[in-house]
Amino acid sequence: LSFNQKKLIKEPYSVSLSSQYRAKAEALTQSGDLEQAEKVLKNAIEIAPEQPWLYYDLAFIYQQKGLTEEARALFNNVLWQFPLNPQIRYSHALFLRSLDDYQGAIKTLQYIPFKSRDKDIIALEQQLQLNESLTQSERHLDAKNKATAIYHLSSLEAQNLTPAMQAELSRSWYRIDEKKHAIRLISKALKAEPLL
Repeated sequence: LSFNQKKLIKEPYSVSLSSQYRAKAEALTQSGDLEQAEKVLKNAIEIAPEQPWLYYDLAFIYQQKGLTEEARALFNNVLWQFPLNPQIRYSHALFLRSLDDYQGAIKTLQYIPFKSRDKDIIALEQQLQLNESLTQSERHLDAKNKATAIYHLSSLEAQNLTPAMQAELSRSWYRIDEKKHAIRLISKALKAEPLL
């Protein structure tokens, strides 16, 4: 193959190979063999280091093994290698979201150039901002500061929210004993997206 031909097939081949390794690792994980799944993913990363979902899967294996700091370190290292890879940033943000680290996830997405942000990245960023705001509202509730929580939730509701975000927000309204408002908001969300 010529250099140009190799260049053309490199990415599809890498994605295909990555998918095969991920499937094998997933099967091993499902059978409870986390050690072997970890080895498979590490081998895959050596072969296809720019495939973001390999890191994502490996980070979750670390997390299942109780090695959350190793999972964070894994992403930190790959982000030094590929700092502007939007898909690695996206997978990192998803991982951080699973740890309820919304601020960290938002920060990692901020490194993605605007022109490289697809609809999934934009939707995740909006969801993360909502989650972080809801977390702040819950802190106000925990401090028994209902007025501040209402102000905070009202400002969130004024934003352009997806039906899923509206449903999430309705839970917070319900939690502060604003049940009628919560029901109106969840009804609005279900009307817009009945399968929510």
